[in-house]
Amino acid sequence: MFCQKCGKELSDDAQFCQFCGVNLKNVPGTKDLKIMFLLWLFLGGFGAHRFYLGNIRQGVMFLILNLIATFWYGITSGFAPEIMFLGYIFLFVVLLIDLVTIFNEKADKL
Repeated sequence: MFCQKCGKELSDDAQFCQFCGVNLKNVPGTKDLKIMFLLWLFLGGFGAHRFYLGNIRQGVMFLILNLIATFWYGITSGFAPEIMFLGYIFLFVVLLIDLVTIFNEKADKL
């Protein structure tokens, strides 16, 4: 593990950096994965989890995908009810891939 302030290598169980003294458990700028997961679970289609992580561009992408899925649902519900959920199914698959990507990125940093 490395100190996020000074960049020096530390032991994996260290709570403080022995070089600069920073508290490794409460480093500003780190995001809680539990909160991110709850945002993903309840507001993922709106990109709330990406806004929380500071990825504004990707959060806007999820908002646009949600609008496209809603638009698709509105267009196809009148004449093709069997395909009207395809937009939401696509959005759900993209959200699952995004969740796995986020956890892989966080696991690489640990």
